[in-house]
Amino acid sequence: MRRRKLLYGLGASGAVLVPSGLTAAAYNSFTVNREATINVATDAAGLLGLTTPDGSTGIVQTDGDGELSIDLGRAGGSGQNIDSTLVVGNPGDPSTTPAFSFTNNGVDAHDIDISYDIEDDPDETDDVTFDIYPDSGGSVTDTVTESTDVSLTGVASGTTHRVIMTIDTETLSNTADLSGTLSFTLS
Repeated sequence: MRRRKLLYGLGASGAVLVPSGLTAAAYNSFTVNREATINVATDAAGLLGLTTPDGSTGIVQTDGDGELSIDLGRAGGSGQNIDSTLVVGNPGDPSTTPAFSFTNNGVDAHDIDISYDIEDDPDETDDVTFDIYPDSGGSVTDTVTESTDVSLTGVASGTTHRVIMTIDTETLSNTADLSGTLSFTLS
């Protein structure tokens, strides 16, 4: 009985005897290691597959590292003529002749945001457009320009979109540069 009274008494006053540093944290550091598998793939095999119709011809190509690139210099000359329009791909048959395609190669549906940023837009008009067609062909569903970004929501795994690119130099001088960055963001 005496022992119980002693334990009760210590229990009641024991909280006063415990240093405050011991109640604030039970440890100072903690480390856990996990394995990670992170492969780097070509654009065609990446989470967002970027492909050209035949892999490597014309203005839009897949380079030696498997990266999609757009380079007007491959067409010859030093650039596009002033007061002209260049269409890359066939708008009449985008399902077989696009400038390039993009595919959600992930296992889940994703939102895909697309933008084109020109470093120094010479006339603040939409000189470069990327018309996006659904996998089955049909008509344009969205258009990306230097002033209009596109957000595709819930793009299912395995879904492909075809892109026709148009460059319009009607309002530009021969010193204009339409070079920029085409960006795709998956979320």
